[in-house]
Amino acid sequence: MNRIQRIMEAYDTFLNNVYLPHPRLGQTISYNSAVSRDKGEQWGCIVCKLLDIIVQPGHCTQTRTRQATPKIALIRAGAALLFVALLHFLALFGIVFLVGNLL
Repeated sequence: MNRIQRIMEAYDTFLNNVYLPHPRLGQTISYNSAVSRDKGEQWGCIVCKLLDIIVQPGHCTQTRTRQATPKIALIRAGAALLFVALLHFLALFGIVFLVGNLL
């Protein structure tokens, strides 16, 4: 695994622990969603369906069984994570701007 993949996985794990219910330390969004989907939890089903569209069909299942993800799927997942990082930056900038104007 190269450095960029490790950074993407670390950010994925961070998002999993910040935003998703029942976070499992050290697990990615895909894995956590697959476990919850298999338990019949609705949010896991929804997230896995979104990942099937964004990354690749069957992504949650492949992650749960620890199958290797093709490079094109890694690129698509990386693009999605970069988009989320941009949204985080814009939200943080907006909060700082708002607080700055209130003071």
